[in-house]
Amino acid sequence: MLRLGFLTFIRATLRNSRVTAFINIFGMTVALSFFLLISIYIQSESSYDDFHSKSDRVFRVLSNFSHTDRDLAVTPYAWMPALLEQVPEVEFTSSFLRYTPSFRKEGIMINEPQGLGVEPSFFEIFDFPVISGDKTQFLQTTAGIVLTDKMAIKYFGDLDVVGKTMSSFDDEGNPVDYVVEGIVRCPQNSHIQFDYLMSFEYSKISYRIRSERLGLPNRYQSWDTHFCSSYLMLTEGSDPTMVIEKLKQLIEENLDQNRPARFTPFFQPLDDVYLKSDFSNDFPPRGNYNLLVVLSIVAVALLATALFNFVNLSIANSLKRVKEIGLKKTFGSTRLSLFTQFIIDAFLLIFISAVLAVIAITILFPQITDYLGKSIQVASFLTIGNALFLIIFVVAISIIAGVYPALKFSTIKPSKVLYSSSSYSLESGKLRNGLIVFQLFVSVILIICTSVIYKQIRHMTDIDLGFVKEHKLVVTHWGIGESDFELNRLRNALSALTYVKTISASNNVPGRGRSYYRSFSLPESNTDEPISISTFYSDMQVIDFLGLEIIKGRDFDENITSDSTTAYIINESALDLFTQYSEVWRDNPIGQSLDRVLSDGTRSGRVVGVVKDFHFDSFKKEIEPLVICIESLGRSRVLMKLEYGAGEQQKVISEIQSIWHGLHPDSAFNYRFLDDQFDQYLQNDRINAQLISLFTLITITISSLGILGLVSFVSKSRTKEFSIRKVIGATPLSLLLLLNRKFVKLVLISCLLAYPVSYLLMSTWLKQFAYRIGMPFDSFVLATLISLVVTALIISGVCAIDIRKSPTEVLRSE
Repeated sequence: MLRLGFLTFIRATLRNSRVTAFINIFGMTVALSFFLLISIYIQSESSYDDFHSKSDRVFRVLSNFSHTDRDLAVTPYAWMPALLEQVPEVEFTSSFLRYTPSFRKEGIMINEPQGLGVEPSFFEIFDFPVISGDKTQFLQTTAGIVLTDKMAIKYFGDLDVVGKTMSSFDDEGNPVDYVVEGIVRCPQNSHIQFDYLMSFEYSKISYRIRSERLGLPNRYQSWDTHFCSSYLMLTEGSDPTMVIEKLKQLIEENLDQNRPARFTPFFQPLDDVYLKSDFSNDFPPRGNYNLLVVLSIVAVALLATALFNFVNLSIANSLKRVKEIGLKKTFGSTRLSLFTQFIIDAFLLIFISAVLAVIAITILFPQITDYLGKSIQVASFLTIGNALFLIIFVVAISIIAGVYPALKFSTIKPSKVLYSSSSYSLESGKLRNGLIVFQLFVSVILIICTSVIYKQIRHMTDIDLGFVKEHKLVVTHWGIGESDFELNRLRNALSALTYVKTISASNNVPGRGRSYYRSFSLPESNTDEPISISTFYSDMQVIDFLGLEIIKGRDFDENITSDSTTAYIINESALDLFTQYSEVWRDNPIGQSLDRVLSDGTRSGRVVGVVKDFHFDSFKKEIEPLVICIESLGRSRVLMKLEYGAGEQQKVISEIQSIWHGLHPDSAFNYRFLDDQFDQYLQNDRINAQLISLFTLITITISSLGILGLVSFVSKSRTKEFSIRKVIGATPLSLLLLLNRKFVKLVLISCLLAYPVSYLLMSTWLKQFAYRIGMPFDSFVLATLISLVVTALIISGVCAIDIRKSPTEVLRSE
C-alpha cells in the first residue's frame, strides 16, 4: 500500500501538478527553515547559565532608586559581607568588578578589556568548568590570575601554563607580575563573560590607597555608593523575600540616621539575568526576552501561513482529481485507502521540504549567527532528542496539513462527481477564504510593524543628542586620566598636532551605558534627605570636549582656584529636580549650594553653570539629572576632540598613537570613537528591524505564491466562462475587475482585522522608548496599498493569458 501510495504521489502530484507541488515545497521549505532556525536560536538563548548546578539558589542583588524609579544592576560592596555574616540564610556572597589592564606579549602591551576582579567565593557559586588548577585555592592572594583556555592559548600557545606569569602594570604605573593559578572555560551561554579573573582584593587595596592620597572616603565601606555587581547563594529551602527584608533592615541600621535610604534592594533569579534584564549599569551580553516572544509568534505565523497555503492548494489540486477519486471508489477503493493516500501525499511533500530545510539551515546558519553577533554551532543541537522532535513535528504538521483534504475528498459520491464536479467548485470554500484572509492578515500586521519600527529607529537616529559626537576620541587609561600631571604632559606633547583641539578626562562618556550615582544634599531645601544623581568626574575641559550648550552661568574656569574643588555644573533635568525641593532654584540656580554627601560627612559646593540636557544613556530612557564635578579619582578615560578632513582618520590615529607610546612605551593605546560607541545603542534595534523585515518579505512571498496558485486554478477553471462573457460583449478589463473583486474583498477584510492588532502591538513596543514617535497611521495605509497592489498584480498577471484566448479556440469543442 505504501509503495502504491508513493507511485501515486509521483504521478498525481510531482508529474501532473508541478506548479502546485513547487509552490507547496518551496513555501514549506522556507517556512520550516526559518521555523527551525528560530527554534535553535530560542533554544540557545534560553540555555544561558543552565550549567550552574545551584542556579535555583543563586540570585543577583539589584537596587531601585525611588526618586528616579531606576533599577541599577550594581550595589554597594558593604552589603555583601554584612549579609554573609548576619543573615544565616545566605550561604555565599560574591561581588565583582570589570577590569581592563594591559598585559605584555612579546614586548608589546595589549589591552584586555574582558577581565573581572572576583572574590574566591565566585567559584563556590558559579560552576565554570576548571581545566587545570585547584579552584579552592584560586585568587586567595592579589598576585594570582586565572585565565580562560582562549586567553592561555593567546599568550602562551598551550594550556600547560599554571605557575607561569603575566606581566602588567598597577594603577600607579608600577610593573607587576601575576601568577597563573588555573585555567577555566567560560561557556558562551554564560551571562558573565570574561577572558581572565583577578583578585577583587587588589581593587580594594588599590582604591583605598588612591582615595587616601586624594583625601576621599573609601567607597568599599559605603552603604549607599553603588558600583559593583553582587550575587548571593541561599541555603536550601530559604525564602528570598525574607532575606530581602533582612537586607533592608541592615541598610537602615548602617546608614546615617539623618540620611534615610532612597533606594530599595531586590533580587533577580540567576536564570532570569540574561533574558530579563533592562537595568542601568549592566554588563553585556544580555538577551531580549521580548524579542524571543516576537520571534516565536512570527515563526508560528510563518509556518501557519505555509500550512494554510498547503491546505488551500491541496484542495485546489484535489479538485482536478475529483473524477479520478470517483472512479477509484467505483472500482472498490475504500474511504480509508483514499484518506491514507492524501495523508501520504502531504507527508511526502512536507518530508521533502524538511530535508531541504535542514540542508538550508546547515548552509545559512553560520552567516545568520555571524550577523546576529552569535557563535552558535548547529552541530551542538544535533541530539537524539532534537532529531526525535523533528520527526514528530514533521508527522504532526503532515497530518494537520493533509487531514482536511483527506476528509473532504475521501467522502465524495462517485455518482455525483462522474457526471459533474460543479459541487466542488473552488469558489465555494468558506474555509479556504478564511485561510487566505489569515495569510493576508499576518502579512499586513508584519508590514505595519516593520514600517513603525523603521520610523522609530530613524527618529532615534535623527534626534538631537545635545552634544557633538563626531571626531571624539576616547582612550581608556587610569594612570593618565587620574593624574593632572600626566594629562598636562600629554597636552604638551600633542600641542604640535593642529587637529587635536581639546584634551580632557572623565570617569564616563555618553553612550557607555553606565552611570555613576553619588549622593547630594540641598542645604536650602524642604528636605534633609540626600538625592542620588548621575555624576561625571572630569577635568575642566569636558564641557568643551562634548560641545555642551551652557544655558545659564559659565563653564569651569582654571583661573578660579575654588572651581577645582567646589564648583558643579548641572543639566536641565537636575535643575528641574532641585526646583521640586526649593523654588529658589527656578529663577537663580547659579551660586546655589550643592553639597556632596560622603561617608565621613559632606563636601560643600556651589553651582556655577547649567547645560542643556544631552543624551548620555539609552534612548529608551529619559534624560536623567546629572552633576558634573572636578575630581581626579575614577577618571579612567582620556578624551580628545579632533578636527580632520575626509580620509585622514587613520593618519591622525597613527600620529597620536606614536606620541602616546613615546610618553608611555609600555602603555596600550586602547581607543574608540564616541560616535561608534553611541551608535551601539541602536544596533540591536536595527538588527531586530531587519529580522522583522526579512520575515515580512518571506511571509508576503509565501502568501503571494499561495494566491498565485489559487488564482491560476481559478483562471483555468473559468476559461470557458471568460470566452462566453467575451462573446456577449465583455472586455478584458471588465473580466480582470471581476476576478479582482473577490480577492480585493478578502484583502480589505484582512486589513480591517489586522489594524487593531497592529495598533496594540506597536503601542506596546513604543512604550519602551522615552523618546518615541506617535503612531504613524500612514504605515496602515502603506500596508493596505501593498497588499492590494501585490494581489492585483498577481491576479492580472496570471489571468491575462487566459482572458486573451480566442473564444473560438476555447468553445469549439462545445
